Amino acid sequence: MILALGFVYSGIVLLGSIQVNVVLQAENTQFRVHRSMLLRHSHVLKDMFEIPQPENTEGHIIEGCPVVHLYDSSQDVEIVISIFYDNLQ
Repeated sequence: MILALGFVYSGIVLLGSIQVNVVLQAENTQFRVHRSMLLRHSHVLKDMFEIPQPENTEGHIIEGCPVVHLYDSSQDVEIVISIFYDNLQ
């Protein structure tokens, strides 16, 4: 299942027409989010994105977005992402 903040479509929750550019996977749930939002709110994720990644990313890309595997519960990740986006309002 792919999630983000927005509308549900075939098990995928989209941010409407806003383009997202990274997928966070926690358990069996994938969250499509903006990398800039993660960098803005998380020093840990910012440091992680600065680490050079191998060129062979086969299987780690979904619709052009890199997948970042997290060991947190999907419920915890959803709460954190919601806080990141709610701070914009």
